[in-house]
Amino acid sequence: MNLICRNIKVLLHPRRYRAELAEAQRMLRSVTEATNGVVQRVRRFLESDSWEVRNCAVKIIARTSCEELYDTLVVKLVERDEAGIVRRNCAEMLPTVGLRTPEAVAALCQALGDWYWEVRAEAARALALLCEESSELEHKLLDALAEEENIEVRASIAQALGRIAVGQSGFDALAALASEGPWLVRHQAAIAVLEMGARRMDLDEAAADLIRRLDLLAEGAATKSVFRQSILELADLTARGRPFPSPESLRRRYFHLKQGWLRRTAP
Repeated sequence: MNLICRNIKVLLHPRRYRAELAEAQRMLRSVTEATNGVVQRVRRFLESDSWEVRNCAVKIIARTSCEELYDTLVVKLVERDEAGIVRRNCAEMLPTVGLRTPEAVAALCQALGDWYWEVRAEAARALALLCEESSELEHKLLDALAEEENIEVRASIAQALGRIAVGQSGFDALAALASEGPWLVRHQAAIAVLEMGARRMDLDEAAADLIRRLDLLAEGAATKSVFRQSILELADLTARGRPFPSPESLRRRYFHLKQGWLRRTAP
């Protein structure tokens, strides 16, 4: 049954689905262990016609560390008839539960081409959290970047490249992103360039030199100040004669795009 038909059913029987949603929300707030009873109820929620109920089920899987249903996150991530917000949360939950299977990584790569931008952004962030250096993943991210226009998705891909890219093409792409365009993309790409330099010592000086040469202007009064200050801090960290910062310390400087651009995170 396609998504439109399921949504119509929910509209025609609001009381039934309100009760089901209330039950799912109660479980999400209170349940922390994946007992047999919990697993059975979550399976039922996953079959609900209400996307809100299915969305709660996805979160319950992660909250209760329900390994039995981890594969469901992978399946729903690429399910064409699933609601966009549910697919987005499936991508977010995969790093939460630490699922690094080839199937999970393949689904995240496929999600980089999803029609819904939040799914694409979350898939890129999940790859950054789950994966290490990989030439194959680098090429997939670069292919996605070439087709991407959304600012947040481009910023997320830049962050993923900082963790994953291994070649000169990845470095060059990040250097280009850091040099011009929307300030948020430039910011994330600047950190990613340095992260590549921290991982590849043959690129550390080129990365530091790029940061020193960046134009500090950015659109908007507030964003100009934030961007300028952050880049100046990066330039100070990589000043000649100082030990190059570690990848872990640089990752704490990325802006957490889902929690506001003044919040920083450590993937």
